Amino acid sequence: MRIGNRHAIEEPPRGAATTICDTIRPAMTITRGDLSVRTESRGAHWISWVTRGDNDKPLDAVILVGQTQDEAEMQANAWADKLAADPVLIRS
Repeated sequence: MRIGNRHAIEEPPRGAATTICDTIRPAMTITRGDLSVRTESRGAHWISWVTRGDNDKPLDAVILVGQTQDEAEMQANAWADKLAADPVLIRS
């Protein structure tokens, strides 16, 4: 075991063909096509959220609010683009 970035990092067994990135977090890929945007009217404003697959629940419980449906949808599309560009942002 060695210390790096103030955290203990488990050393892989000798002769193992892994990198330090494999021990920290497995590779995760996601495309923009895997994500979809949902919107819903709530009182005087609109809410939007990003979903993945067949799930209707917000990905990572992130809800975005807009004064209009277009504004809420635009914010959710921007968030989905960020998630697809950097999947590390996805916690679940």
